[in-house]
Amino acid sequence: MNISDRDALFILSLVFTPGKAGIDSLVEKYESPAELLNVLLNGSDRYIPHQFTAAVKAFDMSLPDDIRSYCDGRGIGIIMRGDADYPEKFEHVDCPPMAFYCLGDSSELNKENSLTIVGARKATEYSQKIAHHFAKAAAEAGHAVISGFARGTDSAAHSRCSRLRYRL
Repeated sequence: MNISDRDALFILSLVFTPGKAGIDSLVEKYESPAELLNVLLNGSDRYIPHQFTAAVKAFDMSLPDDIRSYCDGRGIGIIMRGDADYPEKFEHVDCPPMAFYCLGDSSELNKENSLTIVGARKATEYSQKIAHHFAKAAAEAGHAVISGFARGTDSAAHSRCSRLRYRL
């Protein structure tokens, strides 16, 4: 399989959840994400746990193109590690995301102050109200509001008020 490093990293980000134990050390071990992806597909490194190779082999390789099309049609950016607009702050956290989705101006992520809101998908009415309140206040003060963008608390943070939305 001949694939670019950026595409390989995107595939790896879809196969393995952020913070998946061991995936970051594998990304660092190999010269490139494309090389790692090929090793996982071929099962050629006997020291890689079977669940890693099995997950990659079971992955539907048409999914990345579907996701890109969906995002392109809605103005959602996909930002990868190594991209010029990948926030420097992310490099200083444990297990930084290999990829994330951005609806808004990604340069806002480099602001000194931002608010990250995450919470339950089955959020109570009260927690949604509080998430919305804090997000609105932060956005009105000019701060970026960041969330996982899932339903519940995350979505409430962005409802009706937040000018910038980021999905990690």
